[in-house]
Amino acid sequence: MPRSHAITHIPRRSSRGLRLLVTQLAAERSRCRWCIERGRHEWREAHLSLDQLRALLRYETSPLFSARDKAALRFADGRYAATATTCRSSRCSRARQHLSEPEIVA
Repeated sequence: MPRSHAITHIPRRSSRGLRLLVTQLAAERSRCRWCIERGRHEWREAHLSLDQLRALLRYETSPLFSARDKAALRFADGRYAATATTCRSSRCSRARQHLSEPEIVA
């Protein structure tokens, strides 16, 4: 889709798609080449948007991601960056607005 077209609807991502999205962000943040390439391979096999893959590190400002996607990605970013094993309540509450408990744990 050309960049000039407005995005009017972002479909709800399947649990598998959301898991691949979060896993790929974690791989990118860790800079593990094997993890990144494996994730990209799985992304292509699932026929997910390559535009979203390219915009993944800019998810906060990208219109390609739904509020649910962004909540999951923020949560993953927070877990990656956190030095403690507990999550701050504000991050958890934002994630819970869009994700179920099993999705957060996964």
